[in-house]
Amino acid sequence: MAHRNILEQMVNLQIDLRFSKDDRGLIVLPMFPGPVTIPILHQLFYIGGSVVISPHRHFDPELFLETIRQEKINCTFIVPTMLVQLVNCPGIEWYREALKQLRQIKYAASPASALDVIIALQREGGTLQKTSVCFIASKD
Repeated sequence: MAHRNILEQMVNLQIDLRFSKDDRGLIVLPMFPGPVTIPILHQLFYIGGSVVISPHRHFDPELFLETIRQEKINCTFIVPTMLVQLVNCPGIEWYREALKQLRQIKYAASPASALDVIIALQREGGTLQKTSVCFIASKD
């Protein structure tokens, strides 16, 4: 992909995802699924936001939630299997305040069950918006 194409993709993503310089994104997925992870990473850099790359070698819902709390993360990208793990995490109630600061939870790569999305929305009070990737965003 040419540099010009990458820049045009970032402009399109900004129209679609509306990141701001105040956003702090958490990258928990491997970097090799480039069509998804890399554009979001580029987008946060493009707009002047911050990126935290998870220090953990595997996805653990409680470590994920603790990182969100400690790093004051307000947007992240996950795959539906991670969403299911979060919905079923026994310690999720301990992190309710941390989850309230999340403005966007983006997911893609495979469909998520409607029930899992509804449970996630009920817990976080967000709204589901469909874009090039699907994401759960807060009501504001």
